[in-house]
Amino acid sequence: MIEQIEIDGVQAVFVKRSGPTRAGLQFRVGRADERLSTSGITHMVEHLALHRFGLTEYHSNGLTSAVATQFFATGSDSEISTFLHGVCTGLADLPLDRLETERAILRTEGAARASGALDRLARIRYGAQGYGLTGYPEYGVGRISAEDVRSWAESWFTRQNAVLWIAGERVPAELDLPLPEGARRPAPEPRPVVASAGYIESGTGRVFVESVIRRGMAGRLLALLLERELFRSLRQEGGYSYTATASYSVWGRDSATLTALADALPEQQDAVLARPGARSHSAAPRRGRAGDGEHRDRTRQGQADAVRHTGRRAGPPRTPVHHRHGAGSEFGRGRRLARHRHPLVPRPGRHARLRARTPAPTKAVRGSLTAPHDTAFG
Repeated sequence: MIEQIEIDGVQAVFVKRSGPTRAGLQFRVGRADERLSTSGITHMVEHLALHRFGLTEYHSNGLTSAVATQFFATGSDSEISTFLHGVCTGLADLPLDRLETERAILRTEGAARASGALDRLARIRYGAQGYGLTGYPEYGVGRISAEDVRSWAESWFTRQNAVLWIAGERVPAELDLPLPEGARRPAPEPRPVVASAGYIESGTGRVFVESVIRRGMAGRLLALLLERELFRSLRQEGGYSYTATASYSVWGRDSATLTALADALPEQQDAVLARPGARSHSAAPRRGRAGDGEHRDRTRQGQADAVRHTGRRAGPPRTPVHHRHGAGSEFGRGRRLARHRHPLVPRPGRHARLRARTPAPTKAVRGSLTAPHDTAFG
């Protein structure tokens, strides 16, 4: 059961569970909010805010993504309270005398991070702005000033722009969050710069296809159906791929991305692209052997299995910070807590919504995949 609460003006969700308390404070700011010239400034704030903790007896860390920055810890109630209070006070008084040291640390971290095909896809689709910055190195780390960092923290790391999640036996009694006042910042909407569908040869030995779609339950279901079809077509029947999968990710308030991936040997990549399940995201439910009753029955069975599969995952996550579509992420992208789809929607209601998905809404989502946003990597 998930309870919605408020602590010091910060919206929060509490999940009752046994064991050590886990908690995270998430702010709606990430790399998609930066500019190329200041790229990495959010990551710098994260590092500086955590510096004073040093080595602790409990696990704690920070994470900066495209649209959110999180500080999370696992420990006793007292340790959680100390950590979150320290994060808030650290953000208000960043140790800017360590700026040069942290520059070196972030450069070292960036040098060890491998750039993959998904990074290249982000650069091609969105350019050097917004979500495309996730595919670029943090070029701003070497040039941002102490005043830049202080101003960024004051603007984004505020009470109204934060959400807290707690998973434990109780809400720590001594917990307080001394954050400054500010404004709530909705996530930026994706702005692709690609004018038409196309493909790029990446030389990675993998085939990627990605589409921007409307956010919603139909998109989630379509991703599950696509994954089943890719696995059946490319691995079980064709024997071309070891990995054949698909994923659904939320980007912005009303948009999501549907990504398909299949690996293959160079001499088999053309065959992979020619298979019905890989020609487009919409292939799984729409294409195949037209009029083949066996194919239609398999698709219907796939829909039923997908509903059951999603239903099994509909309960509260063991660790909310690891769930992209949990309460914190929903609020952080500009949606009110009352409108959360998962995990705040009770399991029976989620099942009903999935069962209510007829081919019509799923077909509507498929229709959006033919828009000039598709970019394929081969």
